[in-house]
Amino acid sequence: MCSRDARDKISRYYLVFLNVLFLLIGCALGTFGIWLRIDNDMLNSLKILKVSLRADNLHLACYIMIAVAACIIFISFFGCCGACFEKPGCLLFYAVLCLLILLSQVTIAALAFVYKDKVFNFLKKRMSYDVKHKYQRKFFDPTAEVDAFSLYWDIVQVNMRCCGGGEPKDYENSLWYNITKEHTDTHGTTEPELTRYFVPDTCCVLHNKNVEKPDPVDRVKCQKDADEYIRKLHNGVTDYLHVYNCHRRLKDWFEKNGVYILVVVCCVCAFQFFGFIAACCLISSIKRENRMYLYNSVYQGDKPI
Repeated sequence: MCSRDARDKISRYYLVFLNVLFLLIGCALGTFGIWLRIDNDMLNSLKILKVSLRADNLHLACYIMIAVAACIIFISFFGCCGACFEKPGCLLFYAVLCLLILLSQVTIAALAFVYKDKVFNFLKKRMSYDVKHKYQRKFFDPTAEVDAFSLYWDIVQVNMRCCGGGEPKDYENSLWYNITKEHTDTHGTTEPELTRYFVPDTCCVLHNKNVEKPDPVDRVKCQKDADEYIRKLHNGVTDYLHVYNCHRRLKDWFEKNGVYILVVVCCVCAFQFFGFIAACCLISSIKRENRMYLYNSVYQGDKPI
């Protein structure tokens, strides 16, 4: 068992270390957010990646980063001041905030675990809806700018080797399909064997992982497999088309890495919990020292002043 003085020192040093660390993280995040907001060349820089990102969306992301950074700095400031200057009011405020954040995280994690099936079903519907109504990359025009959602979705499909949100059939009568059909009805396809395209190239098995210029192993067989799959003429795995949907891949990834995610969440919660305990111990120590000081200032020995 460590002595009371040793416990108080450990609590103080832990609080200072923890809050200085979060202060640095908050300052770095806030600085990055401010830099993105005031840098007028940022949108031009993003064009190098061929991302058509609206300025108001970028500004919203900056404001969110700055707000999160401000909250981190605000909480860490009270923790540092309370620990360094032994201010029980600051420490109490810090402990209450830590407890509220910790309880919120535990509640969210518990709800996510209990309602995980409903969460994944919601994600499946949302992903299918976004694919149908937002994806619009024009593979027939390599010079066309790619909007942010289409680029990000292509990155998901290429790296996770999947097609569509809920299934490849999501592209049937979608915004992308109608745009592509209008073009092929007028100009035809680049392959004589095809009359139209049914899924984007990023749904196909590729020679590369270049999202800007995906190179299917066999575009013709991929599109024919997609046509048959959508019409339910077959539902097996093919050598040219990724038939697994991205929702299933995402769910499999979470189930495979669930233990690691749980460990990270538990570590974060443990840091916060020990910060709360350290703050409470330090508050108790400061109050005890204040009572002893008051007692010694009123009494000398056994006789009152």
